Amino acid sequence: MSEDKPRVVLIGLDGATWDLIKPWAENGKLPTFKQLMEEGCWGVLESTIPPLSPSAWVSIYTGCKPAKHGIFGFVKRKENSYFYRPISSRDIKKPTVWEILSKHNIRSIVINALFAYPPKKINGILITGLGTPSKYSNFVYPPSYKNLILSDFPKYDVDFNEDLLISSNDVKETVRRVEEITLEQIRLTKYFFENEKWSFMFSIFRALDVIQHFFWNNKDIILKFYRIFDKFLMELIKKFNENDDNKYVLFIVSDHGFGPVKKYFCVNNWLEQIGMLKTYKQKRVHIITAESIKKALLKLGMRKVVWKLKRSPLIEELLKIIPSEEFHYMNLIEWEKTKAYFYEASDGIINLNLKGREPFGVVTKDEYNDVVKFIVDKLKDLKDPETGEKIVENAYSKIDLFNTDDINVPDIFILMANGYRAVSYNKLDGRSMFMPPIHGRVLRPGDHYLHGIFIAYGWGISKKRLEKTVKVYDILPTILSVLKIQPYNYMDGKIIMDVFKLKGSEKC
Repeated sequence: MSEDKPRVVLIGLDGATWDLIKPWAENGKLPTFKQLMEEGCWGVLESTIPPLSPSAWVSIYTGCKPAKHGIFGFVKRKENSYFYRPISSRDIKKPTVWEILSKHNIRSIVINALFAYPPKKINGILITGLGTPSKYSNFVYPPSYKNLILSDFPKYDVDFNEDLLISSNDVKETVRRVEEITLEQIRLTKYFFENEKWSFMFSIFRALDVIQHFFWNNKDIILKFYRIFDKFLMELIKKFNENDDNKYVLFIVSDHGFGPVKKYFCVNNWLEQIGMLKTYKQKRVHIITAESIKKALLKLGMRKVVWKLKRSPLIEELLKIIPSEEFHYMNLIEWEKTKAYFYEASDGIINLNLKGREPFGVVTKDEYNDVVKFIVDKLKDLKDPETGEKIVENAYSKIDLFNTDDINVPDIFILMANGYRAVSYNKLDGRSMFMPPIHGRVLRPGDHYLHGIFIAYGWGISKKRLEKTVKVYDILPTILSVLKIQPYNYMDGKIIMDVFKLKGSEKC
């Protein structure tokens, strides 16, 4: 292929799944996706284990597995503590795609990047998404673009604030709000596409993830959003064709797939049943909780206050006074009698209560491997007592999954079987190891599956369905190869060679 470097567009569709796209493309409901599958290269994209947005998106950003980039969930355990704090861009241990391209003097435009707040200086424009205090914070680099976004794109927002939105139980308002913000994110993406100079554009859209979580049983609502993105992709392709002097490569990825969820597996409750965790028996009744205060503050429009409180070093002391449903196990666990506990907001990670790492650790280095093996073996044997179904697809030690004994890497990783999701504890009765898929008090019938989507289309791209499954950390090395940059040796990902017309060449 020619040595000329094309421009690269990476579109992230959080939670997109072939299980919906393929049948809808085949019956004419998603014509652009059908065109992309016929004229481009597509296949299955495997997420991280567990398949969670923070770890998966950062793997896409960095070309690395979570053990290297350091992101395992929405929160990170505080050093010498059992409490957690929300993650930020400062927690990402490896350079992101926009940082790497900046070093190579390539201008990027990155829109709605999850967990990229606070934004770092780049060659181009960086707009942060989920994990940002609000659109009134310093969520843009360079800061001069903030006024343009707020004035010319007034309906744009950094996220959907879906916890408050969904709890209202107003379906029409929820769908309207998610659609309104999504269309504005698309409009902003098209504006930068047409009016800024760039060689790499990356825009992430979370609408499918949110809508599928809460409306999985309503396929009409879900199709509405897939068709929004189908139309947007059609418009992008038209813009490619209108610019004959430019060469483009379009990548479309999801961080994980999606599907129905029947039950939540309450890991801490299970750990207690097998003797790995011990709780105090007294039952507390609380009228005011941290969650109710958070909801009140959000209703008052004080999202930035909530954001700061969750990251405050005083939060642990506050939670001792104001109880929290989310962290109630932290106060109820008898740590001196506990060997393992659930890693909060991880979708399926267990930490051992390790001496020298946890404040009241009891597991010694000598017994570490035996405890890990005991829990992993028990997980692999788990079945739903009502149906006899296997509820855990697989379980891994960090040695098995990442070939590391790094003390900062969590100890056990769970891949749930389709239809099941791992959570901390049973919020309904506090005891059972299963509960219905309830988010707060709202039904959440859809959840993450391991396999998402991968599409490549454009200049120098082959027309085929990939036989091999692509990994999330393969995306960055492949993009770098298109831009004539050698992938870094520390990266876990590999160039997806079958994507290109000239198989066996890294040059596009």
